[in-house]
Amino acid sequence: MKDENDRRYTCASGAEGRVPRQTEEIALRLKHTTRNAMRTAASTAFLLSGIVLIGAGAPLTAAEQTDSYTFTLGLLGGVGGALDADPDPGLEERSWALAAGMITAPRTLVVMRAGRLEIEGAPAFERFAQADLEYVNIAGEYRFAQPTYDYGMYLGLGYYQMDGALLAGGSASDSDVGIVLGLTGDFDVTRYLSVIGEISGHYVFLDDANIFAMANIGLAVHF
Repeated sequence: MKDENDRRYTCASGAEGRVPRQTEEIALRLKHTTRNAMRTAASTAFLLSGIVLIGAGAPLTAAEQTDSYTFTLGLLGGVGGALDADPDPGLEERSWALAAGMITAPRTLVVMRAGRLEIEGAPAFERFAQADLEYVNIAGEYRFAQPTYDYGMYLGLGYYQMDGALLAGGSASDSDVGIVLGLTGDFDVTRYLSVIGEISGHYVFLDDANIFAMANIGLAVHF
């Protein structure tokens, strides 16, 4: 009888021990499933928004009736960094971007931006000693016109890639889609030249830091 009770106690203990492990496995699977679903939704939205925004380039005639130019090119430089990194090197990392836009309707633009955030990692940036975040995004931008300047905001999707040297030695690379939200200012110098400034926030589905902020200023030509 004693042996039988011991066996029952051992079996019960084993079952109780398996329950937390099973719960952890289920939670981990749900986390991965949710993350993959968000990535798939963001990727699909990125492709669809690209098709829609490219198609929106048709009504150039209406845009030309109110603006003296159709296209704009800008080169910007500034600072930025990650908002959720640990260790965190701060927001004073070097940033630059190239922007190419097209007016599709009065005060409305489609803008493609390509840029880089160079993170030196002093003392470190997550698992990296140094890393570069490169990105390309496409966004819809709406501006509010003033006599000598415009200001506005934009929202878009993009592709981001991080490459860097690891603290433990070697290198690593990670890439995924992201969402960008930004504020812009365009100050006229001449009819076809202006000073531009941007503040942007980026949420990227990377394994390390996910939230980045950048502030850039530069020149733009319009034609």
